[in-house]
Amino acid sequence: MEERHTGTVISTKFQTILEEWGIHLERVHCMVRDRGSNMFKAMQLSGFEDVNCAIHQIQLCIRASVESQEWLLQLTTKLRKIVTHFNHSLVAS
Repeated sequence: MEERHTGTVISTKFQTILEEWGIHLERVHCMVRDRGSNMFKAMQLSGFEDVNCAIHQIQLCIRASVESQEWLLQLTTKLRKIVTHFNHSLVAS
């Protein structure tokens, strides 16, 4: 999508895709979404039941936990440098 990802734009695009794919609105019972306010608004405008994605919630918790540990951030930075070195060096790999 090149437009802004507003709830209105997402809702309109979603309904257009359903029509293009031949999916009738009454066949959609529930949508799984992230917690973005734009997605919440899109589902409200579309009239669909919706739930937060549990995996997205877990990922956010893990990210916050990792980012709160300075030693883990330093380790991750060093490991990324090692991986980058081997990915870009014919001799090293």
